[in-house]
Amino acid sequence: AGDYSVDTLLRYVMAASDNTAANGLIDAVGGFDAVNEVIEDAGVDGERYHLGNKMTSPNPCGDRSWVSPTQTALLMSKTS
Repeated sequence: AGDYSVDTLLRYVMAASDNTAANGLIDAVGGFDAVNEVIEDAGVDGERYHLGNKMTSPNPCGDRSWVSPTQTALLMSKTS
């Protein structure tokens, strides 16, 4: 609960691997479709990097997240 800036949420995600903050950011940017569009637009391979469910949440639709460290580094280099 509470109001947090995107900057604060990003700091929690990066410094503490905070899943609640990550989920808040997913919601703030428009959900998984918006996140995956940015990933694709950055040239990251969607077969190796995809977000389909919130962190530590059961996913009734069956979509899953998969993240390759190499593709994560690529995404960060293209979006920074």
